[in-house]
Amino acid sequence: MRVAFIFDFFQETGAGHFIRCSEISKRFISKKNKIYFITNFSYITENFTKENKIKLIKKEKKNQDYEYLKILSSIHNLDLLIIDKYNFNLMLQKKIKKFSKKILIISDHKNKKYYCDF
Repeated sequence: MRVAFIFDFFQETGAGHFIRCSEISKRFISKKNKIYFITNFSYITENFTKENKIKLIKKEKKNQDYEYLKILSSIHNLDLLIIDKYNFNLMLQKKIKKFSKKILIISDHKNKKYYCDF
């Protein structure tokens, strides 16, 4: 199974996103799946991905949604895309659907509209 995680992790915010994604990824790592972390650069994410043989794809620009489309188009046949990120708008969610069989979105906002499977 090929699983990708999208989350932001900045010095000021994002530790919760990283912790959730890293804990979920451990369930997939133990089953020998191919795991990708798509996030901004952080020494913590870099260390975790190296230790667990996760492919780290560094997102270069903050809040540049088109960059997600470019990155996802380079990863073929994703089975599951897990998004734990604020400001991931509905239009972008619809555009990325073609890159993954299933999408799971983790969010604190229950009244927001989502285009996902879980």
